[in-house]
Amino acid sequence: PAKAKSAERFRGTVKRYSERNGMGFITCDALREKYGVDVRIFREEVEPFALQVGERVSFHVMLEARHLCREGHPWATAVARLEDAE
Repeated sequence: PAKAKSAERFRGTVKRYSERNGMGFITCDALREKYGVDVRIFREEVEPFALQVGERVSFHVMLEARHLCREGHPWATAVARLEDAE
């Protein structure tokens, strides 16, 4: 199957992030309901924006396996910080 990001953009909150591991999690009720887990977020999506725990973000998800993330577990891509007004 082709590796592709979701057509839909989701919104969530950065729940935690470990600089040492280069990975964290975003809470998103819709995706937690569907997959039963929080969405993983990786260093390359966090560091360009200097995202902090508690910030609201929008993102697409990918489901293919990658380092520290098994296939079928959602991880964030094309992450953007949401402004307070959004």
